[in-house]
Amino acid sequence: MAPFTPRPTYDVPFRARAQTQYDEEVGVSVAVIDSQESEALFGVHLTARGIQPVWVKVENYSGKVYHLMYSGVDPNDSSPLEASYLSGNWRSLAVKKRMADHFRDMMFKNPLMPHAAVSGFVYTHLDGGRKVVPIDLVLIGDRKDVAAAFARQGWFPTEETYAKAVIKTIKAFIFRSRYWYSPISPLYTYACERDIAGQKPRRSIHQRSHLRMWLSPLRY
Repeated sequence: MAPFTPRPTYDVPFRARAQTQYDEEVGVSVAVIDSQESEALFGVHLTARGIQPVWVKVENYSGKVYHLMYSGVDPNDSSPLEASYLSGNWRSLAVKKRMADHFRDMMFKNPLMPHAAVSGFVYTHLDGGRKVVPIDLVLIGDRKDVAAAFARQGWFPTEETYAKAVIKTIKAFIFRSRYWYSPISPLYTYACERDIAGQKPRRSIHQRSHLRMWLSPLRY
């Protein structure tokens, strides 16, 4: 297996073809990373895993604080840990940790503070040919607004854990199939179980993403 030796971003000329748009408050630049660039930047063949990194740079000229909505760029995006996990088979634990740290370091990081610029990568799903990259900045609302936004981005509610659901989950694991509403384990914060639970199924139950949300005592 090839060693994990990603190249620095300044050594890969993807910025030369970035597309840029401006308005009164922000400027946004985007570049879609091809297969060779992806392997150079991340040290692994992400295209073979169905992952296509997109470089995003946002310049904030205003006095406001913005957040980039990763799911707005791609509702089927992968987290840094998911992307590194899918690419780290048969590697040592030390290399897997290096990969996870590198993927986290390369990701676009919120928040975007006033009069500042932030750049980084979002791990989108692979598209052939032309790729459309929408940019959404900020989502503020109550629990109904947030739940509706996640539903529009392809998240499914989870079933309660009962005998029939457990049997369906076991079958999905054995046959590597998708189970749209498979239950998830309970976790607690603020001494409470989550208020909203969801999952986003991928090609099989082994690659699903989980979502747990709690109503925080903090208020904006």
